[in-house]
Amino acid sequence: MIKITWEEDGQPAETFTVPDALVQSLERHRLMMTVPKSGPDPAFGRQGGPQEEFKYGPKHDTIRELVVGHLLETLVKPVLETFPTPEIATLKTQVLAAQQALADAHAGIIAGSPGTVPVK
Repeated sequence: MIKITWEEDGQPAETFTVPDALVQSLERHRLMMTVPKSGPDPAFGRQGGPQEEFKYGPKHDTIRELVVGHLLETLVKPVLETFPTPEIATLKTQVLAAQQALADAHAGIIAGSPGTVPVK
């Protein structure tokens, strides 16, 4: 069983319980989601060598990592793209300005090179 406690400013804490049957399903799901953990194995394909080029393991080490990772990918990241915090909005503006400066520098080098077609 997993217990999750939700505490929000000024509100009493709420506890949510994930029953054992669901925990077992989450664990099976976690174990199915594999990724290469090492490799490539230099002995792959040689006689007597390993049958797979990479060694595989679960993408997430724990159910908590699975759940929190999914929450971040499917909820938090999209929300921050649409409604960035002030700090993220400032950084995003700085990144866009740096990208434009780099593009301008590339265009300036190309435009100043002999034998190139002018960029408009």
